[in-house]
This record gives sequence, structure tokens and C-alpha cells, in this order.
Amino acid sequence: MTVGVTDVIGIPVRVIDAGYIVKVGWNNTLLQNAGILAVAATATATTTTGDVRGTFTPTTASDGIKRLVMTIALPAIAVDPMQPALVPLV
Repeated sequence: MTVGVTDVIGIPVRVIDAGYIVKVGWNNTLLQNAGILAVAATATATTTTGDVRGTFTPTTASDGIKRLVMTIALPAIAVDPMQPALVPLV
């Protein structure tokens, strides 16, 4: 576990491409937050590699009151990797 005081926010699901981020903003606002996205690290995880799911650094500081709302489009493999891509109709 890592505890810090920066505004680098870990993403709870693996994001491999910025195109999967639909919208990012603070609660109760319609404005998009154009922060910095670091997609998931694909190298073998070590103490020096990036986050295996990805991180987001907003352009405005969090203050303990605002809630960052992120809408992420998940590909089918991220939702249920045990299901085959095509299910035959019986």
C-alpha cells in the first residue's frame, strides 16, 4: 500500500488507451477536466514500473470535498474475461 499527498489518482480498472475515457470532471459540473492520464503499465510489475491499471492527475487540486467523476468505457474482455467473444446461438 502507498499513501501520499499528491493528486495522482489510481484508476480502479485497467485502462490501456485514452480512448476508453469518456468523461472526467468534478461532481456537479459539466466541464471536462483535461488532466494527465497515464495508461496501464504493460511491463512486468516492479517497484519502479507504473500502475498496472493506470492513473489520472486532474488539472485542479482536490480538496477533500470535491469528488472526481470518471466515466470509463470498458471493452468486453474487461467486463468478463472468462466469456468467449462470440456465443453461438443454439
